[in-house]
Amino acid sequence: MLLALQEAAGADVYQHMLVQTGLQAQYGASLPPADLYPALDFADVARLNLALEEAFGARGGRSIALRAGTSFFEHGLKGVGVLRGVTTGQFKALPTPARAEIALMGMAAVFSQYSDQTTTLHKQEKTYRLVVTHSPFAWGRVSSTPVCHLLVGAIKACLRWATDGYEFIVHEQTCRATGAGECVFIVNSQPIGKV
Repeated sequence: MLLALQEAAGADVYQHMLVQTGLQAQYGASLPPADLYPALDFADVARLNLALEEAFGARGGRSIALRAGTSFFEHGLKGVGVLRGVTTGQFKALPTPARAEIALMGMAAVFSQYSDQTTTLHKQEKTYRLVVTHSPFAWGRVSSTPVCHLLVGAIKACLRWATDGYEFIVHEQTCRATGAGECVFIVNSQPIGKV
């Protein structure tokens, strides 16, 4: 995630964010191999998310966070756990909606298994509800609007990758930062087109 933020925000802004959040000593010099990183605390992730908004403004921060989410998926998530199987021939032979559903189930499993971000998937008639009980991006935050834009970007990237380039509408319906009990992401079950 740190590499994704650095890539999306730019090295100078990323360093400024680390200074603002007090994380420069841990992550400021250079990015060591991923297996040497200590686990990021959810409070640190939320502070970085807020620093991104402060650096670029609400709209600009959202745009950068969406880009960082795509990069986060590409650099980290797509090779983890059950998501590794998304590239098999059997998976590629499935219809696009089935591949999207399996990818969302895989993403929920990876988040739940490898972090404290408990995530569940609920299928509805025309949409999926991806429910995140503890989003690190909203951790301790108070906002009038949802703040988990990086997760939206990661979900969109996962679906695009799993379906060979199809784009899906994804939006955060509720967010803990706005006072909701959990962060809920709504995903249209049918793609809107191929990128």
